[in-house]
Amino acid sequence: MPTPSLALQTGTVVFHRSGQFLVGRLSGTIPSTAVALPDLVLLSAFASPATPTQGIQRMVSGESARLLPSRPPDQMLLQRIDAFRQRGVLGSDEGRLNSTEQLEPLGSSHMSGAEPASPDQGLRLPRNFLLRAHPQGYAVDSAVDGRTYLLDVGAALVLAGFANGTTPRDIAPRLPHSPTLDTVAAMAGWFRTRGLLEALDAGGSWVRAKAEEELPRRKAAAPTWRDIEPDGRIPVFFMPHMENHYPLALGMLHSAISAWNGGALLDRFQLVPITYLPPDQFLQGPYRKFGPGVWLFSNYMWSDELNLKVSEFVKRDSPRNYTVHGGPSTPSYEEACNEFMREYPSVDVAVHGEGELAIGEILEQLDRDDGGRISPAAGMREVAGLTYRLGAGADAELQRTPPRARMREPDAIPSPYAEGIFDAYEGRIEAAIVETNRGCPFSAPSATGVRPQRKRSAGSKWTACERRSNGSGVMKSP
Repeated sequence: MPTPSLALQTGTVVFHRSGQFLVGRLSGTIPSTAVALPDLVLLSAFASPATPTQGIQRMVSGESARLLPSRPPDQMLLQRIDAFRQRGVLGSDEGRLNSTEQLEPLGSSHMSGAEPASPDQGLRLPRNFLLRAHPQGYAVDSAVDGRTYLLDVGAALVLAGFANGTTPRDIAPRLPHSPTLDTVAAMAGWFRTRGLLEALDAGGSWVRAKAEEELPRRKAAAPTWRDIEPDGRIPVFFMPHMENHYPLALGMLHSAISAWNGGALLDRFQLVPITYLPPDQFLQGPYRKFGPGVWLFSNYMWSDELNLKVSEFVKRDSPRNYTVHGGPSTPSYEEACNEFMREYPSVDVAVHGEGELAIGEILEQLDRDDGGRISPAAGMREVAGLTYRLGAGADAELQRTPPRARMREPDAIPSPYAEGIFDAYEGRIEAAIVETNRGCPFSAPSATGVRPQRKRSAGSKWTACERRSNGSGVMKSP
């Protein structure tokens, strides 16, 4: 049987977070995976379909070979290719890159007209950095001029080489294709004028804009987790990741739980006020104070890795914790979700689709047993849109329930802003974005006949916030 061809899939992106690069799909439907700079060369070898053997040959011969520090063993490359295939980054020809963007390819010879960077100027990637896979290299967007530039793989490696802060003088000899110092300095100067690199001060810190330096930390306007005490109810923890944006998805869940059947769930569950803390501080603070409970995670491509680490930690710390994962990076298709649940045994429940209604029904089915362990009742089988474990551990049987119809009236969920859910949120808040649509407005009616809802834009109480995460922290036992 012939070996099937693989190709880079549409929506593949490379981003930088917490000191490392990750690759994933822009849709956020699968967990991202860590990559090293040589992986950018390997991935580019599949810009057009190729078998694994053909892709390796493309990588280690011709122009691509000079971008590698040495020739990697074929077996190692085959393992990396298989890992990318499992993550959905490499796949069938039907889903391959097919960009119609007409972008001028840029390499070291194209970046003229900008003042070269000083050889000893410290530079690093900005906070929000994203490379989009393109059939001819990697596309990158400039926040300075609003244009999209197409970098050849060599130029992408130079840019990515500044990830955690370095100088042109330090990076030039470390790049495998051995560009001259003048070339690297010229490229660095060009990147900086486009906002693709930011300067470091003499101490190695970001040189930030004055407005950002002066942005005050918001004080809580309502009781925080420090101000309330455990009262015997089951605590519910909401895990945000970014202090400068309100976590909409978690806020909506908080509002939905509070309003469920007139507040009936609050008789058994204590909602820990939502605020941003790095994971280690969250575990040492709210978790240490309130003890094991229900954990709610909203998984996006920029938050899934940290969510899964926190989930793993709390399950390892105490089996009395119960974890619920939703969001677009929580797989919905049955086979993909089963694989996800087997790979991450710390996930007790995966929610498919909208969670505002599901969370109330889930909590109705949860209670502590005589040993204090939270477990679902038999009625969990009737909660639509879930995959959950019957027991604990990777070998536990998985139960999948029928799909959930979309909400007919999203405005029925109280706004977390209007309800004061974020009044206890502390951080350097920069944005709260109003959501005017939910779901694809062009999709056909579902099997239930319910189209995705379009919500009011003017005067609507229904608001939303999209956020990116660069949060990090060393998790320690409380």
